[in-house]
Amino acid sequence: MYDEDFEEMEMPCPCNNCGDWFDLNSGSASNKWYPNTVICKSCGDIEDHEVDIDNEEEDLLIEIENGNNIRANKKRLKEIGRPFKKKN
Repeated sequence: MYDEDFEEMEMPCPCNNCGDWFDLNSGSASNKWYPNTVICKSCGDIEDHEVDIDNEEEDLLIEIENGNNIRANKKRLKEIGRPFKKKN
């Protein structure tokens, strides 16, 4: 990063996840990776997507546990990269 880039930022800080510098005001609050920390917008978008997938997985597993749409819900788990694993 060049000195002129720092001059344009009000509060430059490094992202805890990727190390890129960003203006603190344009960052995202991290809820999963680094709680109570601000990370850069692009890492924040990735984290938000991961949290959305986690929430969808949780909802699908509850539906399967309740016996609702088991086949479709197992298929959706596989589609989001979280294949169903039977509890022992």
